[in-house]
Amino acid sequence: MGIYQWSTTAAENDDAADDINWAEGQAPSTVNNSARQMMADVAEWIQDNQMWVSARYYGATGDGTTDDTAALQSALDTGKNVLIERGTYLVTAELLTKANYQRVHGAGRNETIIEVKSGFDLTDSGVFHVDHLLCEIADLTVRFDQSSATDRASLVAYPPAIYCDGASAGRRLRGFRLRFEAAYEGVVMNGNAGGALFDDIECGSLHRGFVADGTLAVVELRRWHVWPFGFAADTTLFDGIYQDGNTVAWRMGKMDALKMVSCISLRGKFETFEGVGSRGPFGEITGLSMDQQSAVIDIAAGELNVAGFYSTKNGASDYYLKVSGNAQVTLSSYDMGTGGASSEPLIEVTGGVLTMGNGIVGTGAHDNTILSVSGGECLVSNTRFFGTDIARSNPLIEQSSTGTLSLTGCRFTPTISAGSGTALSVGADGTHVIMGNQFGGYDVSLPAVADMVFAANEGIGNVAAVNEYAGAHRFDRVSADRIFTAALTIADDAVETYTPAVGSGALMVIASGNRVALLGYSTAAGATYSIAETGSGVIELADGALTGTTGNDTKITIGCHTDGDIYVENRTGSSVTARIVPLG
Repeated sequence: MGIYQWSTTAAENDDAADDINWAEGQAPSTVNNSARQMMADVAEWIQDNQMWVSARYYGATGDGTTDDTAALQSALDTGKNVLIERGTYLVTAELLTKANYQRVHGAGRNETIIEVKSGFDLTDSGVFHVDHLLCEIADLTVRFDQSSATDRASLVAYPPAIYCDGASAGRRLRGFRLRFEAAYEGVVMNGNAGGALFDDIECGSLHRGFVADGTLAVVELRRWHVWPFGFAADTTLFDGIYQDGNTVAWRMGKMDALKMVSCISLRGKFETFEGVGSRGPFGEITGLSMDQQSAVIDIAAGELNVAGFYSTKNGASDYYLKVSGNAQVTLSSYDMGTGGASSEPLIEVTGGVLTMGNGIVGTGAHDNTILSVSGGECLVSNTRFFGTDIARSNPLIEQSSTGTLSLTGCRFTPTISAGSGTALSVGADGTHVIMGNQFGGYDVSLPAVADMVFAANEGIGNVAAVNEYAGAHRFDRVSADRIFTAALTIADDAVETYTPAVGSGALMVIASGNRVALLGYSTAAGATYSIAETGSGVIELADGALTGTTGNDTKITIGCHTDGDIYVENRTGSSVTARIVPLG
C-alpha cells in the first residue's frame, strides 16, 4: 500500500500498509517500531516519486573504507538525479550514467570525496563514465592514490576522473565546482562528444588535465585552474614529477568551437595537435595565465585567437609560445616576462602563422633571444621588447631560413648606454617588413640581398652601416626614414669625418637646420660632385682631405678622400651640427 492511503483514524487503515500496527493503545515499543516503519515507507515513497535519489538510501556508507561502488551504481541505475551526501566514498570500478539529463551532485568539493585507490579497475574508461546526453557532475572531488609513485614512469595510469565518449547525437557534458586530486588524467572526451561546459574546476593532474579530440560542438572551459591539488606538499609528486616539464594542462585535437575563459595553469602546458581528420582546434581563448616554468603554449595545429595572455618563466629551458605546422594564431594584449635564462627562444615560429600585437615581452637581465622565426610567418606590431642594459651575444629577434617577419611599430627598451648587442638579425632575404620601430641603441643585422621593406626605423646603434646598406640596396624609402648617422658636432675651424659603408654613392648632408646639400662621392677618386643646395648657400665641395681651415671662411666644406672618409669642415664662425643620410 502507498502512504497516500494512510489516515489519522486507526479504523480507516485496515487496508493500508499491513507492516504497520494501527491499533489504538499500543505499548511505546510497538509505537516506536511502527514509527520507524512509517519513516522508512516515507523515504521509499520519496525515492520513488522525486527527481533526486540519495546514494545513502542505496547503501553507500561514505566511510572511506567500505567499497561503495555497487551502492553508487544502484543509485545511478534508477536513471534519476543522484545526490552523494557528505563523506568519502571508495570506488573500485567506473560509475556509469543511465539516462539522458542525469545529474550527479555532491555536497561540495570539500565535503564529498570519491576515493580511487590501487584496487580500481584500470581497464575501465573513467571513474565517471558519461554515456548519455546532457549529463551533469558537480560539487565533489575525485581523489586518486599515487602514494606508490617514485617517478613519472611509476605513476598509476588510472582512468580519467571523467570520461565522455562520442556519439552521433553528442553528449554535451557539463561539470561544475569539481576538483581532481593527484589524477593521472582529469577529463577525456573522445570522438564527437558533442561539446561540453566546465566551470570552476580545480585540476590536479600529473599527466594530462583535459583532453579532447573530435567534438563538433562548443567546448567551453571557464575558470579551469591547473595546480597540484591534493599533492602540493608531496615532494615526490610535486617536485619530482609534476614539475619535470611533461605535465599537460590542456591537450586539444579537432574541436569545431573551443572557448576558454579565465583559465590558469601552474607549470602545466597547453598544446594542440592534428586530431580527427588531421585538424586541430578552432576557437578563442580569453584571459589565459601560464605561470612559472613548463607552463608553455605549443600550438602545432588549429586556428586560435588568444586575447589577454599573461605568462611568467624562470626555467633554464622555458619558452612562452611555439607555433608550428599549419597552425594559425592571433595573440593580443599580452604580458610575458622571464626571471630566468632560457636556452631556447622565448617565442618560436617554425611554421604556420603567428600574428601578435599590443603587448609586452621581456628577457630581464638574461641574454635570451625573445623571438625566432625560422619558418612560417610572424607579424608583430605595437610590442615593447624589454631587457636590461647589458652586453648581449644573442639577438633579441632573429629571422632565419624560410621564415617571414613583419615588425612594425615596436620599441626596444631600455635605451642602452653601457650595454651592446643586436636587436634584430635578419639572416635570409624575403618579403619582410621592418618599419617604424625604435631600436633603443641596439644594432640591426640585415641580409646581403634585400627585397624587404625597411623604413622609418630609429635608434639603431650601427646606424651608419644600416644607412649605407639601405643606400646600397636602393631602398627608395630612405628619404622618409629619418635614419641618420650619429650627428657630427663640429667646432668652428674644425673638421669631423664620416666613413661610408660603400666606396661611391650619393649623400644628403643636413647642417645647421635649413642648410641641405645633395652630392655624389667617390672614395676611389677622392672626389665629390653634383651639389644641389637649399638654404643660404654656405655649403661648398672640395676634393681630398680637409684640415679645418682648408675651405673658405664662413662656409661649410665637404670633401672626399681616397682614405675612404668623407670630411666635413666648419668655418661658419660658430659650432654646427651636421647629419649625413646615404641615398644610394
